[in-house]
Amino acid sequence: MSSAAVMSRPDARERILAAAFELFDEQGLLDASIEDILARAKAAKATFYHCFGSKEAVVEAYLDHGMKNLGMLVEAAKGEGGLDGAGTFLAVFDFFDEWSQRSVVALSSVLRILKELEPDHPLRVAVTAFLDRSRERVAAAAQAAGLERPLEFARSFQILARGALVTTVEGDGGAARRARAMAEQLIALHLPRRSDSAPTLGP
Repeated sequence: MSSAAVMSRPDARERILAAAFELFDEQGLLDASIEDILARAKAAKATFYHCFGSKEAVVEAYLDHGMKNLGMLVEAAKGEGGLDGAGTFLAVFDFFDEWSQRSVVALSSVLRILKELEPDHPLRVAVTAFLDRSRERVAAAAQAAGLERPLEFARSFQILARGALVTTVEGDGGAARRARAMAEQLIALHLPRRSDSAPTLGP
């Protein structure tokens, strides 16, 4: 093997992540084992624990990666659709079907983790921490968009998104469209009120 080929080969950490992400999408977060990940990544167990320390760390990386991908889709929608400020939140639902269907098995397992595992189980702790971080990001974005009561908005928005996720996973193809309409109403409730009119999404 040439030196150039050696240099271009993904390092062990990236191979493990790539293998884990594939398996999570195929088998779910609960059923994909460390042994499965190592076999696909062609990596040693010692390397896995040196890079990550636990399966939960890989699960967190997977969830953060999914959120980053959704964020990139939303940013693209802002440019193409002219969305800005509070209207940016609506773009989440424009891509919700595409994003969720690509990872429907893994997302279903997230729901299983929250429903079936004890609160102190490491996987549930990891998923709960991810949801907390996501809510904080939404609250920060809401504040930047000038919405009132940003933390309350973030909690309501997360409930709406989670409900859309559940019904999408159950096979409801119209969940994202209906959730978008409800998100418009939620945003309107948190826009600063004008003295001469009711809150509106328009300029």
